[in-house]
Amino acid sequence: MKYSIDGKLLKSWQFNVTYLGFGILARNGKVYCSAVNEKAGQIIPDNLIEVFDTTGNLLSEIKVRLSNETGTIDVRDVGIDAKGNIYIVDPESGTIRVFDKNNNFLTKFGHKGNGANDFSWINGIAIAANQIGITDRTSVHILSLP
Repeated sequence: MKYSIDGKLLKSWQFNVTYLGFGILARNGKVYCSAVNEKAGQIIPDNLIEVFDTTGNLLSEIKVRLSNETGTIDVRDVGIDAKGNIYIVDPESGTIRVFDKNNNFLTKFGHKGNGANDFSWINGIAIAANQIGITDRTSVHILSLP
């Protein structure tokens, strides 16, 4: 739903997925929503980011699961850097997946664990200037962007 600054409902639209996820981000005239789409007969749900314009028109989808991956993927948060790269948080694997502004997969980093450089359970991401802040179950990680 889209509201005016004074709280009046301006527009409502329906998503094309089974469940909405935890992450949502509005940036540069686009709204990024994490989602899960469970298709009939499919054991592993299709995890994605739906990208809308600010009036609710579906512009594109980012398929979070890579072709060689199995297992659970849990999209929790979304961030975008100054170049338009999209960072998707997955606490199940302890990774951050990075896609370019055209939704093409670039890389992923991090891994699940309890060491100093590991992620135990990523909850959120914030990107400002040349740094990324990642909230984890028990800590906050500050990383420099390349």
